Amino acid sequence: MSKDLKRKTINRGIKNWTKNCFRFYYQRSLGNLLCKRDKKLWLFSTWEGTKYADNSRYLYEYVKENEKDITCGWVTKNETLYDSLKNKGHYVLLAGTKECDEAQKKAGIVVFNHGLDDFGDFPYVFGARIVCPWHGIGIKKNYATLDMHHNKLKNTLSELKMRVFSYIYRDVTIATSEYIADTYRKETLTTKSIFIVGQPRNDVLSEKLPVTKVLSEEIINKYNLEDKPYRYIAYMPTYRGNKASQKFLEELVSEFTGNAKLNDILEKNNIKLLMKMHYLTDTSNMSFNDNIMLIDDKAIECPQRLLSLSDMLITDYSTCATDFSLLDREVLFFTPDIEQYSIDNGVYDEFLEVIRPYQIMDIDTLVKRVESAVNENFKSKGVTAALNRLYNQKQKELGSYRKKIVEILRNKYRI
Repeated sequence: MSKDLKRKTINRGIKNWTKNCFRFYYQRSLGNLLCKRDKKLWLFSTWEGTKYADNSRYLYEYVKENEKDITCGWVTKNETLYDSLKNKGHYVLLAGTKECDEAQKKAGIVVFNHGLDDFGDFPYVFGARIVCPWHGIGIKKNYATLDMHHNKLKNTLSELKMRVFSYIYRDVTIATSEYIADTYRKETLTTKSIFIVGQPRNDVLSEKLPVTKVLSEEIINKYNLEDKPYRYIAYMPTYRGNKASQKFLEELVSEFTGNAKLNDILEKNNIKLLMKMHYLTDTSNMSFNDNIMLIDDKAIECPQRLLSLSDMLITDYSTCATDFSLLDREVLFFTPDIEQYSIDNGVYDEFLEVIRPYQIMDIDTLVKRVESAVNENFKSKGVTAALNRLYNQKQKELGSYRKKIVEILRNKYRI
C-alpha cells in the first residue's frame, strides 16, 4: 500500500454501500448490546483518513490538551502519518487493523469531517454518537441540492439511498449560522441536532502567529522572510476539477506573476503575495517569483494559520472567504469565470448575492483594487460584514468554539 495516499481512496459503490448499510443498522442496535460503548473514548478522523487537518484535528487537539478525563485518538489509513503521529506521542490508530477495529467498537463519540468512511471503508463507528463539524460551509451545492447525475431517475435513487443509509449520517452537526443549519438540512436530509457555534479550526484565527510558525523553514529561508517586516496577501482559489478550468487557473496565475504593476506594488510596499492552491490543484505548469510565491501543502501546516498571517485575502468561490471574514479584513473576489463555474459546480444564490457588488472580473481591475487596499491599510469595504451576517452568527465568540462544542457534547450525552 502506498504511504502517500491521495484523495478518492474511498469506494462508495453499491457493493460497499450495501454492506455498510447492513453494518450501520446492526451496530446501532444489536452491536451496542454486545459491546458497551465508552462515552469517554472519542475518536477523530478527516479527509478520507489520509490527512491530519481541519476541524477534526483542532477539536481533537483541544480535547487532548484540556479534557483530561477523556481518551481521544486519531484514526488514519496513511501509514506515513500514522508513524509521524505515533512518534510524537499521539494515540493513533491505523484503519483496518484489529487494534483500530476494537477501539472503534468501544468509542462513545466519533468526529468526522467528510464522511463516516474517514474511519475506513468498513468502519465500526456507526454505533457511537456521531459528530460532524464539516469541512467548510455552504457556498457550493452538494448532495440533495445539486443534481449529481444527468438522469432524473438516478438522482431520485441517490436521494432514496441517502434516506436509507448515508455516509454523512450524524447525530450532531456543528453549523455557523441559522442559514447554514438550514442549508445542511436541505443538503443532507438530516433531522438530527444542529448547534450554532463555529468551526473548531477557526479558533486558530484568534492567534497572532509569527511567520516562522506559519510557513516552512525552507520557504522562509528561500525568500528571506525574516529579513524584513513583510506584510502578506493570500491568494486562495478553490479547486477546479476539469481540464478546461485547470487551464484557466494556470492562465490567471500567469497574469498575476507577469503583471509589472502588481509586482511593483508588492516590491515597494514590502508585501508578499502567497498563492495557496487547493491541494488537488496541479501547480506544475504555474510560474512564480520573489514577490508572488507558491505555498503548497508541504510549506504550510494549516490554511487557517496562513489566513491569520494575511492582511488581505484574494479568492473566488472558496469557503476560506467565510473563515477570513471573521477577522474583518479586506477580501477581494476575483471571479472572471463565475458563469462557467456556477454551471459546473452549482453556487448558492445567497453567496452570489453577497459578493455581486464586490466582484472583480479582470486582472487590471484587481491590481487597482490591490493598490487601493494597500494605500488604505487593507481596510474592509463591507463585504466581510455581509459575509458574517450570513455565515458567522457567533463571530464575537471566535476563540472559544472548541470549548463550546465540548460543553454541548458533555451536556447532551451526560459525559
